[in-house]
Amino acid sequence: MIAQARRQHPDAIRQLLERRCNEINNDISALGNLHWYTPAPLLSPKFVPAPFDLAEPRPPEEVNLTFAERFLPGKRRWEEAENLRRQSEYRAALEQYEQEKAAHVEKNVQARMAYSAAMAGNPDPMERLLEHRLREIVWPRETLISLSVSEDGMALELDVDLPEIEHMPTMRATLGARSWDLTIKEAGATATRKLYQQHVHSLGFRILGEAFAALPTVRTIVLSGYSQRLDSATGKTKEDYLYSVRVDRYQWNEINFAMLNQIDPSEALAAFDLQRNMTATGIFKPITPLDIVT
Repeated sequence: MIAQARRQHPDAIRQLLERRCNEINNDISALGNLHWYTPAPLLSPKFVPAPFDLAEPRPPEEVNLTFAERFLPGKRRWEEAENLRRQSEYRAALEQYEQEKAAHVEKNVQARMAYSAAMAGNPDPMERLLEHRLREIVWPRETLISLSVSEDGMALELDVDLPEIEHMPTMRATLGARSWDLTIKEAGATATRKLYQQHVHSLGFRILGEAFAALPTVRTIVLSGYSQRLDSATGKTKEDYLYSVRVDRYQWNEINFAMLNQIDPSEALAAFDLQRNMTATGIFKPITPLDIVT
């Protein structure tokens, strides 16, 4: 049956295999393309209130007896009790709805006030706003971020706990020119290091963009990425900083955000004040992170 299917529908089967092969490899390549979704910096980002999704309860339908049933006392008593029960449940649901709606409106009022304070350069609301924004992003690997805003609201320090290289996928899908078999093969150490290099820089680029877009008073950001790695001298795991970059908003605004898919994030970060010790094949050596300069 397999041989017959291949004879009768070779093109369709080949297209299916190619599509699946591309899907597997594109999912892996996406780890290095996080910067594609970086927002452009805005001078006056707008507050968007959270929507209220709860539907208002609808009044219940009344129970109506048939003409014949109205002559039965038991049926009439049941009709009255059932309609009273339905009305009572409706009033309780409506009261709950109104309470939740009022609480939602109050929450949006508080959020708007906090947002206005963040836009004005108040450090605490700025930190909460950016923390919330970064938490909303679904990162492909566990990504922990700590941040600190200067007292004047013009400088931001970000420390990013980067994924380890051991968390990178090491396999790739291949389909031979004349083969019907989709195979999964080892990509090799160099390809894995290259993917890791692309991923950690793409991640840093995206976080910088989210910060500049969310906090218009920030003029300077220092982002430092570190990872847990095995120390060959002690056999213990330690935290090594892999790169640290200082970016000025004026420089950041020079990026063409309409062509992010043409940008190499590793080279893009190198255009700023970058502290990094990395080989051509993507091996990182520990560095000392930069200090913030306001």
